[in-house]
Amino acid sequence: MLILFLLSIGYGEILKNFCKHDEFSRKRGESRSLLTYPRKSEWEKIRFAIDWSNVSSYSKAKYKDYLEAAVDYYANSLKVHRFSEPMILDSYDYTTCYLEISELEGQSLEADYVVIMYEENDLSADYAAYSSACAYDDVTNQPVVGVVAMNTAYTDDYDEKTLVGVFTHEFTHALGLSLSDMYYWLKSDGTTYDDSFYYEDENVRDVYVAYLITPKVVEKTRETFGCDSLPGLEFETQGGDGTAFSHWNARIVYNELMNPQVVLADFIYSDLTLAALEDSGWYLPDYSYAQPLLWGADKGCSFHSEKCIVNEEPEFSEFCIDTAASSLCSFDYVNKGYCGLYEFDYIVPSYFSYFYDEYMGGDPFVDYCPIVETTQSCRVPGCVDQDLGEQFCDECRCVEGTYGLSSEYYEFHAACHYIECINGEVIIHVGDEQVECSYTGQFVSIPGYYGNLKCPDIDIICADSPCLKNCYGGKCVNGKCIDNSMNQYDSYNTCEDNGGDNGDDNGDDNGDDTGDDTGDDTGDDNGDDNGDDNGDDNGDDTGDDNGDDNSDPVRIIGYDAEENRISGDWLLRFASISIVLILS
Repeated sequence: MLILFLLSIGYGEILKNFCKHDEFSRKRGESRSLLTYPRKSEWEKIRFAIDWSNVSSYSKAKYKDYLEAAVDYYANSLKVHRFSEPMILDSYDYTTCYLEISELEGQSLEADYVVIMYEENDLSADYAAYSSACAYDDVTNQPVVGVVAMNTAYTDDYDEKTLVGVFTHEFTHALGLSLSDMYYWLKSDGTTYDDSFYYEDENVRDVYVAYLITPKVVEKTRETFGCDSLPGLEFETQGGDGTAFSHWNARIVYNELMNPQVVLADFIYSDLTLAALEDSGWYLPDYSYAQPLLWGADKGCSFHSEKCIVNEEPEFSEFCIDTAASSLCSFDYVNKGYCGLYEFDYIVPSYFSYFYDEYMGGDPFVDYCPIVETTQSCRVPGCVDQDLGEQFCDECRCVEGTYGLSSEYYEFHAACHYIECINGEVIIHVGDEQVECSYTGQFVSIPGYYGNLKCPDIDIICADSPCLKNCYGGKCVNGKCIDNSMNQYDSYNTCEDNGGDNGDDNGDDNGDDTGDDTGDDTGDDNGDDNGDDNGDDNGDDTGDDNGDDNSDPVRIIGYDAEENRISGDWLLRFASISIVLILS
């Protein structure tokens, strides 16, 4: 076996994708500034106002749509007991986190929550974004003013999908999904939870686990996973301040909106997060704005109690060990990628050790479980491989096989194809041909092609996929945006853009929107976008390179080891990462 070292980069670069939602609280100190305004008794859609005084005009034009997508999502999906009087705020006051709010200062704001946008550019920081509430209702303790901060040193490189997700994630923290706020959540009898919102178990999968055990979260968690004995939904317990206990455990809900890291897979805006907001006692969600979670769905109690890898084989389809394949499909068949199985330069903690080689493991935030790390969405235009008959489109999904026009491939590869689900079968279009899959795991030949195609899990590939970019805050129904007008990719091609649209707005928007969103979008438009764009891309890749370029299967990650899971100190001590290719 030959190990070829290909690249060395700082692993800290990966960690800078992480949210540190309480960074602002640390900077200004822990305090709960209070505001007193009377509230109405009935539930009505929440109203927001946005202040951009602390953001450059360039960044405001660039990021405005993405922040407003987050605001619109909650303006549409959440109700509150509205203030019966206008809010009036001042700059540099404790209720505004001592920030300037010149755009809104002194105005009578018909709003229930004020968002203050904040910008910094710090390449030395280990976060891309953070958020904090500045002021709380004096009676209910719910947040009413908050800061959402972006570190443009990193967010400038994010694509549209990621930016919508990052802003919505941070805004969710600012609304109250934060450890420091959970103590003040209100029970049905009007008393606060204090420290009764969580439950600890010292030995689940041989590790310490903490659960959020509020009523609606318990109900939705048990329903999602098909396990009536789950105590609640697992918190992330790794990562220290800013990550632990304010996010869901990525091992359990990998691509859910409130997992602790930016993922290249599509974010799921699930009912689990809406349930947590409902359990705060401050909000009444409209669950029709939630999207179904596929990761671990209906896998039962064993998905939570058993390890991801047993005897060096995956126990569940969400995990992988195949590093020989040139590329693989993500668990939901929406993306292509590779198996993220790494070799660390330290011994993986014993409770997360799944391999004979004690240095091997996957993503630390997924309990070191190896998963398919995504590199290309099948729904976003990219470089087609003509030898595989590829295409990219809204209805395209990923499949695996050894097929090729020029020859059969020795190792499995993944490719994107237009699919149709009809009467329990899947029709897969490969180039000008099509094949039918009757059952999961079936191997079928393709006319004119060498090798075979492996039929995907029919239940998963035919399930509703997450809507692109969360419909910019609109409603997603059966995997389709009611209003899909902002999800066009006419000028967006990851092949031409060499990896992704960085979200650059041309700046023609002067940003004069006051940000006042009344939240009165009913979402009743039944838009008939059928998503039938087959996305034909006649890209010039001949496919002679045997598949994907992103095929480095095993990575070595360096780390100055200290096995402290809770303090998070280890997060900042990763020394280096070297990508290696194993040739046998």
